[in-house]
Amino acid sequence: MRELDFRLATLQDAERLFIWRNDPLTRSESHDDSALEPEAHRDWLRRAIDDPHRSLWVVETGGEAVGTVRADREEDGWLLSWTVAPEARGNGFGKRMVCQWVGQRVGQLDGRLRAEVRVGNKASARIAEAAGLNLAEEKAGVRYYVRDVN
Repeated sequence: MRELDFRLATLQDAERLFIWRNDPLTRSESHDDSALEPEAHRDWLRRAIDDPHRSLWVVETGGEAVGTVRADREEDGWLLSWTVAPEARGNGFGKRMVCQWVGQRVGQLDGRLRAEVRVGNKASARIAEAAGLNLAEEKAGVRYYVRDVN
């Protein structure tokens, strides 16, 4: 099994991340399921890269991008989210990349890790659980997973 490599996203990733974000399955599992326009996505990516409270990692294996992991600073910890490239789905990359990211950084983070997973998104629920996050509550069609890291 190939090693996963993590690198911070750059503006050169804009087109690829735009395609992944507008993928119908990705949209259906997102909080905001609307289609984005290229320029709006590029503006979002620019802000995300510049935001000191957000880290957006592109995950690669063998030089091919297979997904992203994002961590947004919250008052009491970090909100995690992830995307698996449409062409990489079904190969276990989601679980591997989130578990590896958490494993590499858990000692460096404070507070708690949190993930919000739409009800019915079984793949992301399994990923959150594999990364050590536990279901804390469910409301309004969203499951909230948490893990204390300190």
